[in-house]
Amino acid sequence: GSRTMSESLSKNEQKRRAKQEAQAKAKAEKAAAKAATEADKPAKKEGAAQQLEEEDEDIDPSKYFENRLSWVDERKAAGVNPYPHKFHVSMQLPQYVSQYASIENGDVLSGECVSLAGRIASRRSGGKGLVFFDLRGDGHKVQVFADAREFGEITALAEEERLPAFLKLMGTLKRGDVVGVVGKPGKTKRGELSIFPSKMELLTPCLHMMPKATYGLV
Repeated sequence: GSRTMSESLSKNEQKRRAKQEAQAKAKAEKAAAKAATEADKPAKKEGAAQQLEEEDEDIDPSKYFENRLSWVDERKAAGVNPYPHKFHVSMQLPQYVSQYASIENGDVLSGECVSLAGRIASRRSGGKGLVFFDLRGDGHKVQVFADAREFGEITALAEEERLPAFLKLMGTLKRGDVVGVVGKPGKTKRGELSIFPSKMELLTPCLHMMPKATYGLV
């Protein structure tokens, strides 16, 4: 009788192993499926950034104020000053406009680095890893041509983290905010005088939703 007992034991062992293998296979398949969806995520994130922008425009002004206020409080709680006072500005917007007006279309002066500060009049997404801002100050406007590949703090990250981190950073810069921009002077192919930043810093968050019509006065 001992032989049949050992036989039934080994059958149980076989069943157990088969079950373990099936579980391991299912786990591996689940992990592979998760990795595949993770790989798709940056594209979805981009959609989320565009959505976020539209939501900001449509949101109730008092809710907008609450959201911004809680964001400022979160920064303070994390030990980050939401109102950094030290930002070196190398020139004002009118000087920038007059100094670089003669740049050829599509040219970027890669040997020069300029620091500007101004108020964001508009923000729009330009597709994967590109966001455009209109910066205003002293009656002048300069476009900010933000490309994720030019930001040192973004390119230092692992590749799959870059786009989400860039969009998160861009999402914190909203209409009405005063920002500092460090970058290269240049013009787009269409001839719009721009700054191509390697760094952007929020200097003064605007807590209230800005009415679009006020920008002629800035």
